[in-house]
Amino acid sequence: MKIDRNKLNTLLRSGLNPEIKTRKHLAAHLSLDPTSLTRWFASRDRLGNPRYPVVPDRHVTKILQLFTLDPDSLNLNDENFTNIVLKNNCYRAITTMI
Repeated sequence: MKIDRNKLNTLLRSGLNPEIKTRKHLAAHLSLDPTSLTRWFASRDRLGNPRYPVVPDRHVTKILQLFTLDPDSLNLNDENFTNIVLKNNCYRAITTMI
């Protein structure tokens, strides 16, 4: 399970969790320093070695719980992932209106 930059941006823009709209809000909910989120998506580590920019595994489950997502949705490509997130958001909006 990997959350790359595009998937995280999709989650933040989706409105699935109205309290979390920016990376700074996400960092606060995860009890992290906001600069650590910036480091997650750096193309190189502190020593200059190349790295693949993704969210560390230890935080993926917490993020999935915050946005009430199924872990299997992370295996989808970006377009399908966006569709799933938008469907979940529409479903959440409809259920709160009823």
